[in-house]
Amino acid sequence: MSLSFEGKVDHIRSVVVEEKIEGQIGVRSLYLYDTVPGGSGYLRQLAERPETLRGVIEKAAEALRDCACTQDPNKDGCFRCVRSYRSQFGPGDPSRDTARAMMEDVLLHWDHLKRVESGVNRSIRDDMVESVLERRFLDALRQTFGAEALKPKLLPGARQAYQLNAGNEARSAFWTIETQVQIDMRFPSAPRKRVDFLLSPAGGVKASGTAVEALPIVVEMDGLTNHAETAAEDIETRLGMIRTRKLRVWSLAWDDLSRDHDERVPNPFHERKLEAGMTGRLAAILQSPGFEDIRPHADALRMLQSVGSLDGLFACLRAPEMRFNQAVTLLSRILIGPTGKQLDTLPRIAEISEDGRIFLGSNPLYGHQSDQTLDLYFSAPAGAPGASIRDLDAYRVLLRGTLPRLEEDVLRTVGLSEAWRGLWRMINFLQDLRGFHVEFEGMEAVAAPDMSRFPVGADDLAWREAETLADEGFHPLLRELKAGGFIAPDLIGQDAMAGDAVIGLIEVGWSSVKLGLTESGFEMENWDILEFDSAADAPLSEMLDHIIARLNKKETMA
Repeated sequence: MSLSFEGKVDHIRSVVVEEKIEGQIGVRSLYLYDTVPGGSGYLRQLAERPETLRGVIEKAAEALRDCACTQDPNKDGCFRCVRSYRSQFGPGDPSRDTARAMMEDVLLHWDHLKRVESGVNRSIRDDMVESVLERRFLDALRQTFGAEALKPKLLPGARQAYQLNAGNEARSAFWTIETQVQIDMRFPSAPRKRVDFLLSPAGGVKASGTAVEALPIVVEMDGLTNHAETAAEDIETRLGMIRTRKLRVWSLAWDDLSRDHDERVPNPFHERKLEAGMTGRLAAILQSPGFEDIRPHADALRMLQSVGSLDGLFACLRAPEMRFNQAVTLLSRILIGPTGKQLDTLPRIAEISEDGRIFLGSNPLYGHQSDQTLDLYFSAPAGAPGASIRDLDAYRVLLRGTLPRLEEDVLRTVGLSEAWRGLWRMINFLQDLRGFHVEFEGMEAVAAPDMSRFPVGADDLAWREAETLADEGFHPLLRELKAGGFIAPDLIGQDAMAGDAVIGLIEVGWSSVKLGLTESGFEMENWDILEFDSAADAPLSEMLDHIIARLNKKETMA
């Protein structure tokens, strides 16, 4: 700095401040300050003229390279470069080579630097999201679960993310939230798409008290201006993700984030749309002897009929085992009635494709329900409602959606926001049913799900995903397990949690037997954690014996 300003700069002082952003990401910052009352103007020049700051750093790097002490291999600095009288009072031992490397690294990446007007906390948080809509979603999480429930965190590879605790005093529910994720790189069977948010259950542990797996959730934020004309493409892509059965997909619009109840949003399942007596029959089933296993789905049924998309998503975050398929089959069977109707007599059935009618026609009982821009077509197996509602994979639900004709100014289209929210709300809540399909103008190429083939090939997909996501050092081990016909691991690169603390990384694991492989050992309550050195040339047989013994134990118990 003295060389750049051609004068004394002893009045310019510096201090290094290390802080943690919301208690998670550590950031070390260098602050310069002027001890002259009113300032000498040097720092203003550095702040307002980037070329001046670059010149200072270039001269500093040059001075470090040319210092006489570089001729002595046993010296890493002297009083001429980094070990001045004042530096002896600071923390640590100054290093010439470290200082020079830092300066050269700054210069190497100079073109990637940018000026910011806010503090470091705000800047790093804001860099993680790409739109106001995405930022509103994060704000909604803070408002619902508390400001301290959402914290930044670092993932392997220095990837920035958030950790959300959506639980309460009775139970924890931790989620890792990543932004702008190329989803097909994580799930090879998914369509090629970069998604707005990926929410993954931290640690990958199955939901408490249930055999239902806690699936990752993709959240897509849709602004009408950018998405109204691409609705067909968006539906096709998101159905592709849903049908992997490895993901759930939740779509939200601007107005969904306000959480205001809007009666104009179409919902064919709403209580006001049901025929007289249907609500009473639902209540009677839920309270009848022999339906104790259906009763826990009463909350899902209530949400299906009344709450918005955002509250439905938050319910799934609080209780990862939450599924809506049983509520859908129960309500569908009530709507079909005792004997159902003929397929060709249902309203607007002529507008359903031949593929859609064949899809519905696999069952003998049919029904229909509509509200404004949405038509729901149901088909169910024969028999009394009480005998068939548990056969979840036998039910078919086809959603036919339309949107108002778009004006040149999309946002001036009357009824568009309500129709849009209703369409995606139905997809959000119906996706858990395997026999679910959507028809929408412009997506004629999307076939109804072939239920006869599901889930053939699911194991192959699981192994392919495991080998794609796992560290290369684990590939030989995974290939041997696959060849032996064992179940594929469902945990790849998952945080191991103890309360709200991350205690390690499960490189490969099986949540069904609470078994995890790691490169650095740690202990996790109720889990077998095996340390595996993927870089070693040791035989795999001993590690395979340990893993197979635990997997076989699970099969014996089953």
